[in-house]
Amino acid sequence: MITYGHFDVEDDLFNLWVCLEGTGMKAAKLRLNITKTTREVYEENKIYIPAQHTAQSAAEAANRWIGVCDKNHPSCMARAAPPPDARMPTRLLDLGTGDSTTWRIIETQQDRVPYVALSHRWTENTPTLLQKNYDAYCDSQQDSILPQNYRDMLDICRAIQIRYIWIDSLCIIQDDNGADFRHEAPIMLHVYRYAFLTLMILWEFSDSTVFRDCRPSTIARPRPQSYKRTELTETDQESWYTYLKNLVISEAAVPSKDSMSNAHNYAFVRVENTGSYNFDVNNAPINKRAWVLQERSLSRRILCLGNEQLYWECDGQITAPLIANEVSPNGLPSITQRESLCSLSGTHSVRSWNSLLEEYTTRQLTYEEDRLVALSGVARAVAKLTGHTYFAGIWVESWMLDLLWEPDRARPESARAKPITMGVSSMVWIWT
Repeated sequence: MITYGHFDVEDDLFNLWVCLEGTGMKAAKLRLNITKTTREVYEENKIYIPAQHTAQSAAEAANRWIGVCDKNHPSCMARAAPPPDARMPTRLLDLGTGDSTTWRIIETQQDRVPYVALSHRWTENTPTLLQKNYDAYCDSQQDSILPQNYRDMLDICRAIQIRYIWIDSLCIIQDDNGADFRHEAPIMLHVYRYAFLTLMILWEFSDSTVFRDCRPSTIARPRPQSYKRTELTETDQESWYTYLKNLVISEAAVPSKDSMSNAHNYAFVRVENTGSYNFDVNNAPINKRAWVLQERSLSRRILCLGNEQLYWECDGQITAPLIANEVSPNGLPSITQRESLCSLSGTHSVRSWNSLLEEYTTRQLTYEEDRLVALSGVARAVAKLTGHTYFAGIWVESWMLDLLWEPDRARPESARAKPITMGVSSMVWIWT
């Protein structure tokens, strides 16, 4: 049921806000952003959203955002050139050149090359680097031995012409009692912070492709016969519904050039549903993992592969990060933003750090003893940017505030972080 609507008319821009009530909806509010345009401008600027993505179409979307990022985002470009003390990953997957369909593991010897980092959830089908297959994996292997979601990531890398990718399960030896992990864990700070791009698989796809049917929400259609400024209340339900129905066609329809060739006036109609970002990204299974909070905060730009569409996160302008999707490629307004290095080292860094910790303690860990390790990379990065001193979960400069915490009694005990046995009696402040 439509309970409220407001239609503002300006010379070139129409904004329509609709509040909805009903069951089965991800969001209770819908915003339609309607921009008057011409056929020529529309054809020049429209962004086609395919019915189903491929590695090539995902790469094209990524390249559009990367182009904007490189040109307009000083905060992003400040991290484009790693400092001399930045560490390269110890190992990378080399995907070859041209139309290669093979990969192999290489040891970088700290030679600097651009690479992509992968952020994902492990499943029972996750391939792993073991002592027994190490030598074999250093020789060329067919893509086909990997699960489909890994092959999708390799294809995206090739499509954006990045030859190397870092994947934790294949770049860290998994069966040596944790020896290689202990060596690699401190480098995680550098792996994600200085990657050319981070790819994030939001939902578990196991052995199926990450590319799903898209649900385009950007459409173009001939404008209605007339526009007028109007305020609508509950008494205008029928007229409001009729107007809205006439204005908005099926979200799944992207009109072709031929279907619009006889019309003279066009309007972009974009559905701005910020709730979809929170549902598809912030509440996705991957963002229940504690390690991913660090990976997401450290990454300078992320292409998120969601169930319904692609999302983009980067440091953006100095004043604010950029979070966007295919429907709103220039940015989504008024949403919960990730805690990036920019916010964690800025004017309100103490508040941002405490917000990060509150979120972090809700996350899941396979091994509870990783509770401090999985956040240490962010802490070290913030310490370097601010000059502050970090020690086991608190900052010396704000230690009194950092000790003012208590368990969230509203959360079930099973969802709380477990106490850590450190053998150090003084560390009683570590979050539980």
